[in-house]
Amino acid sequence: METAAERIHRMGHTLLRSGLTQLQMHPLASKPLTFHSSTLLHRFSPQSVVKPTTESEIIQILQAAAAQEQKVRAIGAMHSYAPIFSTAGVCIVLTRYNRLVELTGNLITVQAGMTLAELNEILAKHHLALPIVGAIDQQTVSGAIATATHGGSLHHPSMSSYVKRLRLVRANGSVLEIDSSEEIFQAVGVSMGLLGLISTVTFQCVPTFTLQARSQSMTMDKLLAQFEKLHQNNRYLDIKYLPIIDSAQVLTINPSAENIAPDVAALLCKSALERKIKTFVLKGLLFLFQYRYFNWLQRWLVSRHENKIYAPYQTNRSDRVMTHLDQTYYDPIPLSNMEIAVPFDQAPAALQVLRNYFQQTRRYPNIFIRIRCSAADTFWLSPAYQRPTCWLDFCEYPYTGKFFRTVVELLRPFNIRCHWGKEIQLERTYLRQRYEKWDEFLRLRQAWDPQQMFSNERLDAFFATGIAFDAKDKSSLLTVDCF
Repeated sequence: METAAERIHRMGHTLLRSGLTQLQMHPLASKPLTFHSSTLLHRFSPQSVVKPTTESEIIQILQAAAAQEQKVRAIGAMHSYAPIFSTAGVCIVLTRYNRLVELTGNLITVQAGMTLAELNEILAKHHLALPIVGAIDQQTVSGAIATATHGGSLHHPSMSSYVKRLRLVRANGSVLEIDSSEEIFQAVGVSMGLLGLISTVTFQCVPTFTLQARSQSMTMDKLLAQFEKLHQNNRYLDIKYLPIIDSAQVLTINPSAENIAPDVAALLCKSALERKIKTFVLKGLLFLFQYRYFNWLQRWLVSRHENKIYAPYQTNRSDRVMTHLDQTYYDPIPLSNMEIAVPFDQAPAALQVLRNYFQQTRRYPNIFIRIRCSAADTFWLSPAYQRPTCWLDFCEYPYTGKFFRTVVELLRPFNIRCHWGKEIQLERTYLRQRYEKWDEFLRLRQAWDPQQMFSNERLDAFFATGIAFDAKDKSSLLTVDCF
């Protein structure tokens, strides 16, 4: 029987024969290496792990994987609430592929593994900024655009819309540089990594700008009556709906000429012990709040603390304000998350349906519902494809799936779509009818990746084209030091 040492030696010779001598090998431990998502909700154990630093290494990895019929997925921050990053085959870790490539005028080109936080710091040093960022900045640039990451602005589409061009490594190792003016860009820009591995991204930026955020409490009657006006009259808007008290916290964010306030991130970042205690208490409360006979306690606590939902600051650099210095980054509570995309003009009606259900059943979500809106975009698989969109963000803890299923059934008549990086309770047949370019995307995928090398079980549930292979039966391909 082959020993572990003999197997590692054999693997090394296989790598050399494949021409992958530039990659640093690291023997697998006796147990498979396991990756966890940043939310701790998902884990997977790939057969092989690589950590490239150049595009040529990525090409070699994909060519070798194709030759051995291995599945491949690339990972960055793994912030997705759904396991779209998982693989049983080759895991490409992008943390070393995160450099600035070029900065010319208002165009910046970076490697796919750079995080939005890193990108924002580079831009700030050169007096530039992105017009829109999401609520967090821990994702890689490739992960953010691949899932149509959006902010909270009816005046701005998704971040993907500010990509000027990108380089994509396809399953056969060929590299395409695709400009936003090309029609095929609308398929590639939001594709969950199903068409290839994004190598570099070029963003079109704007001069740096300052934003001012102001929070106010608002009854749901008033919010629904002024819904369109609020979004039209404010550059950015973030709303947290609190069904238990039939109220909302509204954060209006607009350009400002005021001096930037001191960064309060340090004030939010408490000691490790404080974070653990707070997490334990909040999880305990959320567990109680799932039962109707604790509605009185939830109502009392929410009423006392609703004005503390947003961070205590007024004016700051644009990306810092748009991320709201999210306290969940410092006090993480792994929560299942689902985000439903409703046509903007139907958002008040959809919210009223939810509101009626909560009031009639007295079954309130134990966490606020986040409401943000974005402009229409042109990407085939974007939930905001050709329609201004209202995003309704739901969480559930402890997770049973029942609350998400109830929400989906209530909102199904509104022609809903969903965020690809989060929990999805909609079936493929329903979603296919909401995306007019769905079949065209599948035909393109079949042409570019006939072996479905870039897929996994999660993505196959929606985008399988009928050709698949079982990566679990294949031997390990590559192993690289990832520590």
